[in-house]
Amino acid sequence: MAWTARLWACTPASLEGAPQIEQAPDDLGPVLGIAARDYLPYLAANARAVSTDQKRLRFRADGAAFEVPANPYRAHCLAALQQAFQTLDNASMAFVALAIGEQPPALLDAPDTHAPLPRSKRPLSRQWSPS
Repeated sequence: MAWTARLWACTPASLEGAPQIEQAPDDLGPVLGIAARDYLPYLAANARAVSTDQKRLRFRADGAAFEVPANPYRAHCLAALQQAFQTLDNASMAFVALAIGEQPPALLDAPDTHAPLPRSKRPLSRQWSPS
């Protein structure tokens, strides 16, 4: 995954004048597989926990069991991904569905709602709670 190393090493100055990326790299499959197999199901479980006011959620990823705090920000992120996916044309939807696997229900489902953006004068933590 040489492109990953290049991505981490790039700076705005090094990208100035670079051609736009027209398609995903051929070796992106393993990363998309992890996203479809582990991360999208986690995001869906998190969104369910947030919508039912659960403080914590349990999920499995890569054969391991996890218990983590429910995170409103990540519920918002899933809704934003779903909303963006729903705006694609049919060919693009099919391409994304094929790229991430045959069963990406968390992405294919239409979003219920966006988690509301918090309003706070104090800085928020990564859990979207006042720090």
